[in-house]
This record gives sequence, structure tokens and C-alpha cells, in this order.
Amino acid sequence: MLEHISLKDAFNWLWHRKEAILWLAALAWLAIDNPVHHQYTLCPFHNMGISFCPGCGLGRSIGFLFRLDFKSSFLAHPLGIPASILLVRRIIKVLFKRTNYNLSTI
Repeated sequence: MLEHISLKDAFNWLWHRKEAILWLAALAWLAIDNPVHHQYTLCPFHNMGISFCPGCGLGRSIGFLFRLDFKSSFLAHPLGIPASILLVRRIIKVLFKRTNYNLSTI
């Protein structure tokens, strides 16, 4: 069944699912990284010296969730569990969407 798929079709499929691939890579990084000992931040507020940021702790929360430590996950950020559920839902939606590759009609 897969022998009739061309390399161009495979790259097209990957290109149209790049958002899901990016989210999968981010979740894989959070699963591998240790949420207790993080020494870096991508938060622009924290890097500018502003102490309050509504999103800080989401990555650590998802990291704790991967380790099935639900209490620490909730304490790191209360929206970590719902955010990870939404991310998984979005990944599934993007991966299984139907795409028309016939661009000659545009």
C-alpha cells in the first residue's frame, strides 16, 4: 500500500503537518528534560527582569505531568494539565486532517 507514495507526496504530508511535528518535538523535550533542575528560560518577561509572568511554570508543569507527579504539576502551574490535553488534541487534529494536495486550482 505504501509503495505508490512518492517522495514528493511524503514531503508534502510532512510540510502540511509541521505544526504537529513542532508540538511533538516540544513535548518530547519536556518529557526528557528534568523539571526540577532547569537553568534556562525562554520567557521574555523573566529575561527582562519582570518577576510576574502568567505562563511561567507551564513547561515545568508538563514535565512533572510526564513523570506522573500530578501534585507538583498542579503546583508548578494550575493550567499545565489542561494545556497538555489541548496540545495532544491539537496534534491529533493536525496529523489526521485531510489535505488536498492539488494546488493547480488556486
